[in-house]
Amino acid sequence: MGKRYDELKRQNEALQREVAALRASEEQQRLLVGHAKEERLESVEAERSQRELAESLAHAAVALNHSLDLDAVLDRILEQTLRVVPCQAVNLMLVEGKEARIARHRGYESMPEILATLDNMRLSLTLPTLQQMRTSGQPVLIPDTMSDALWHRTPATEWVRSYAGVPLKSGEQIIGFLNVNSEHCDFFDTETTQRLEAFAAHATIAIQNARLYGSLEGALQQEQATRDQLIQASKLAAMGRLVASIAHEINNPLQAVQGCLTLAREEMEAEEPQPEMTDRYLSVAMSEIERITSIVQRIRDFYRPAPRVLQVSHPHHILDSVLELTNKQLQHHNITVLREWASELPLIECNPDHLKQVFLNLVLNAIDAMTGKEGALRVRTAPDTLPTGEGGTVPAVRIDFTDTGEGMSKETLSQLFEPFFTSKAHGTGLGLSISYRLIQSYHGEIRAASEPGKGATFTISLPIKQPAAENASDKVGSDESASSYLGYS
Repeated sequence: MGKRYDELKRQNEALQREVAALRASEEQQRLLVGHAKEERLESVEAERSQRELAESLAHAAVALNHSLDLDAVLDRILEQTLRVVPCQAVNLMLVEGKEARIARHRGYESMPEILATLDNMRLSLTLPTLQQMRTSGQPVLIPDTMSDALWHRTPATEWVRSYAGVPLKSGEQIIGFLNVNSEHCDFFDTETTQRLEAFAAHATIAIQNARLYGSLEGALQQEQATRDQLIQASKLAAMGRLVASIAHEINNPLQAVQGCLTLAREEMEAEEPQPEMTDRYLSVAMSEIERITSIVQRIRDFYRPAPRVLQVSHPHHILDSVLELTNKQLQHHNITVLREWASELPLIECNPDHLKQVFLNLVLNAIDAMTGKEGALRVRTAPDTLPTGEGGTVPAVRIDFTDTGEGMSKETLSQLFEPFFTSKAHGTGLGLSISYRLIQSYHGEIRAASEPGKGATFTISLPIKQPAAENASDKVGSDESASSYLGYS
């Protein structure tokens, strides 16, 4: 019996050891499964966080590229920063010389004493956090500002307990800094700086694109202003060429006014004045004054700066105004004008002041070419067509100016429309060059044909409708101001 008992005891102990081992193995398996679940949850959470970050960055990139206006871009950068990196306050600094200017800020509204000092505040780049970002090109993370010597404490930053900043890098250049603040210690960590750094790349590109666009826009505006000045200078040069005939045109009615006033005074001082004669003299004087007023108004209308508008105008009306303006000079040089108007000529979309300037240059050049002898200037209009880039054509009008002057050589013709080229001692070389550019701006053509001793013909072809105004009837009026930009005015 004793042996049997001992055997059973040994078997029981062995069984207990096996049960304990099984329980230990089960506990180990349970722990392993728990760890695996935790790791899986952490992996899923990390994937979710990365996905959210990627989505936030993609949304931010789209939002930042929505505008090329620098002010709008800076506003959107702060909006998107708050989406990518939760924080209490954020500010964006732009480097200007040896300082960083706070260009935008958000989240300081509950701190009015600080808010009042932030707009366009300038900070030295020697500030520890800025200097470190500037020299290293890396983000700066200060989880606890109370225990970090890098933090520069001021009355405006006293409330900040956690800080993260990232430089905005364009190549090797630091163009600014993006900073986030919190009043809670350890609010920011390395994930914060990683998010900020990823977002900063998009923000930098958006700022540089907006700056480039602003520079280009400024350059275009400057170029447009220069063109406007050249056009006005050309107008004034043409006025100088007309000055003698204009003075003569004004002098005649002035002499009539002087004579009538002298006669009226003599009549009033006579022993037996005749009031009806006095009234007659004064009436004639008034009529001549109105004539002078009309001449001056015509000149003012012609030489005022041209507005950037399209109008629906008749080419004959524009031609008539130019021929009327130059009538005295044409008569003085014994030049006969032959009008060969098309009976049915379509209206065209144009800026009448521009075409007046072009036509005036051509008429004055024709007068110069026929100086010293009688001549004729034939102005002919006709319907026409112009080729398009797609191989088709568009309706147009054609205007020919043909003179009986000296003509031009092939060499002169080849340089005729180049800026500052002139074959005349008193010329500026701007008139035909500007005329060429003006006609081109209307998608038209201007060309010259001539031979020495056989006069010259200048031909202008203009489309009746401008592409910029197609399907935009609200932009074009009939001889009224209408807003439309041709790209050259």
